[in-house]
Amino acid sequence: MAASRSFTCPNCGAELEARLQSAKLVACNYCDSNVFLEDESVRLAGKQGVMADYPSLIRMQGQYRYRGWQFMAIGRARFDYGQGFWDEWWVMGNDGEGRWLAVDEGDFALEEPIEIEQTPSPFALTPGSKISLADEELYVTEKGKATCLGVQGELPEALSIGDSYSYFHLSGAGGRIYTLEIDRGRSELHRGHWIDPFEIETL
Repeated sequence: MAASRSFTCPNCGAELEARLQSAKLVACNYCDSNVFLEDESVRLAGKQGVMADYPSLIRMQGQYRYRGWQFMAIGRARFDYGQGFWDEWWVMGNDGEGRWLAVDEGDFALEEPIEIEQTPSPFALTPGSKISLADEELYVTEKGKATCLGVQGELPEALSIGDSYSYFHLSGAGGRIYTLEIDRGRSELHRGHWIDPFEIETL
């Protein structure tokens, strides 16, 4: 894992440590502020939001292993999608690779960001439709809108409470799953697979 970077919270002056070199946001544990990291400077980004605790296999700073891959949970974001919420855990492996671990009512999915050259039109992304993306034929299985309710720890994205974006769940060959996020011209694609939570070992 890469060496940490140190910053000072612009709200309370507490020291902030970013272990991830590409971190864009760190939540201050002393004053509950979110701080955007911009190169070697910082910018206050508001409060963390309220995330009520509930029984969860994954905990902040917890260390785990999945099929030989050892990782630590270093950040979390919670999103409302209308009928409920889900948590996105940013986990960092001992190999230096970061991934998103999504948890929604007992369903777990492990995804990693991948590059895309061109974002398909949202109008073409209706449930049941077939599209070509990331050199693969994919089916759209779900579309919705997510709103950020709160953040915690350290994340690779600069999220703010109340931020909303459109998301599309896609399925590919061999059980692969994709999540496409589109927000005001910004788009991100993540690829992964469903995992059995009973295969996650707590270390």
